[in-house]
Amino acid sequence: MDVHLTIHGRQNLAGQLYRQLRAGVMDGRLAPGQRLPSTRELALRLGVSRKTTLDVFERLIAEGYLRSRAGDGTFVADAMTRLAPPPTKPATSPATGSRRAANDAHRGPARL
Repeated sequence: MDVHLTIHGRQNLAGQLYRQLRAGVMDGRLAPGQRLPSTRELALRLGVSRKTTLDVFERLIAEGYLRSRAGDGTFVADAMTRLAPPPTKPATSPATGSRRAANDAHRGPARL
């Protein structure tokens, strides 16, 4: 298993690692079902703390990009198990201040 990651500088290591792993999953470089190195092994290879890799893996698992099986490892999740990004909050209408008014105005006329 070959995962190519590069850390630039010493700032925001978790952010760099998160973005690279997420991009690898999204663009298919990391295939569904592919086993990732352990957090300990990846931390040693990258020269970062294990907590950094553990935090990143936990975030990616929570977001549905990775899945973990106790005693077996961490794997890239199947495409169907990934969570969609949360919807954006609807804007409030400046005239009324209500979200419903803003949504109604945004939708336009109702179709029957």
